[in-house]
Amino acid sequence: MQPYAFGLTNAPATFQRLMEHCVGDMNYKKCLVYLDDVIIFSQTFEEHLERLSAVLKRLTDFGLKLKPSKCNLLQNSVTYLGHVVSEHGVETDPEKIQAVKSWPVPQNVKQLRSFLGFTGYYRRFVEGYANIAAPLHGLTGNRPKQQRKRMHTAKEPNGNGVWNTKKHLRN
Repeated sequence: MQPYAFGLTNAPATFQRLMEHCVGDMNYKKCLVYLDDVIIFSQTFEEHLERLSAVLKRLTDFGLKLKPSKCNLLQNSVTYLGHVVSEHGVETDPEKIQAVKSWPVPQNVKQLRSFLGFTGYYRRFVEGYANIAAPLHGLTGNRPKQQRKRMHTAKEPNGNGVWNTKKHLRN
């Protein structure tokens, strides 16, 4: 397989389709594929070896190669797409939670949107996230003068802004 020039707009989507075609019916049953990240899941060690063998065979059949230094094999817990996946389920990555704790208070709408995008990725872990983040989303509208006047509410430690969103994501 020839390497892609990933500056091309459609290259990631094309590669994703290739990977999904490669693993075929195993996707979502034995493994999950997102671009070049493949996670294989199982209930037992024997089942894991069987699934690992099947996925590796498929990749080989399609002419795809793995870089050993980038492979984490036979792990009880792995970080995958910003989450920790283990026998206990899917949890937030502690490093990402630390990033939220130390995130500087947004000073403008662009920074606020970045914060909301980051915390929104983990919304499934925060009960009532939409209500918690709603005051901040209200500051991202299309009225620049009003946004500048209201940005201070996002900075209030006791308000319903960034601090409240951070507090809920940490817990």
